[in-house]
Amino acid sequence: MSVYRDSGCLFSNAILCKSFWSRSKGLIGIRQLPEDTAFVLSPCSSIHMFGMRINLDIIYLGEAGEVLKLVEGLKPFQISAHGKSKCVVECAEGRISALSIRIGQRLRLGTAAVETK
Repeated sequence: MSVYRDSGCLFSNAILCKSFWSRSKGLIGIRQLPEDTAFVLSPCSSIHMFGMRINLDIIYLGEAGEVLKLVEGLKPFQISAHGKSKCVVECAEGRISALSIRIGQRLRLGTAAVETK
């Protein structure tokens, strides 16, 4: 699966986490996240960074894929939420800025999903 906006692909390696277990585990224990990789948690309106070793950028998406909230450089052991979010994209620190992602933009997911169980 990939994450796109109108101008092209943002993350060519997006991993869809739909089950309770895959959403709960997320990126716990990961030491490095490649720039082309994102974890997509759905449904999801809040995340925790307990057990994390790296900072992450977080993108909260609404029902139609609109960017509702951006959190840059969320640190281990912090919590973040957006009550209207339907989906969360976790990516490497610095990617929101590098890709010029803005609130109100629409993102979409590719069709070839890799779903974790």
